[in-house]
Amino acid sequence: WTSAGLEDVLVSSFNSVAKRTAPVSPVHLEEVYRILGPALLAVLHEDISGPAAIDGLCEQEPLMKAFVACRSSSVLRQTDVKRSWEPLKQARALCEEASRNGLGERNEFLSLCSYVDRTWASTVAVEGDWIRAATLWSESLT
Repeated sequence: WTSAGLEDVLVSSFNSVAKRTAPVSPVHLEEVYRILGPALLAVLHEDISGPAAIDGLCEQEPLMKAFVACRSSSVLRQTDVKRSWEPLKQARALCEEASRNGLGERNEFLSLCSYVDRTWASTVAVEGDWIRAATLWSESLT
């Protein structure tokens, strides 16, 4: 894929027309907001500061749990890079588990794994290994 090709099929942001990477109908956006809004509010207001807290969330939804772990890692990385690795490793392990359980071809799984891989690359970059980070970012698009 080229980045231009990705822009035709992925929606990376819903909060403004200028940031969207693909056209989205208002009806579809409303459906997404209606379905995900309450769940995301609940997740964002939870204390997700450690693996035990993450394990207690979304027990029946491993992909959502992996997303929360990865997001938690991104937040932690801003103040404590070393601590951010634990939830990121948890997110990667959840992705691997989901793959073993047959979710590997679902679009949401592929998008989540790319998000985890990009977050992993960003964390490597914050630690100063820009060459490895560039390789990881590139691999996250395949």
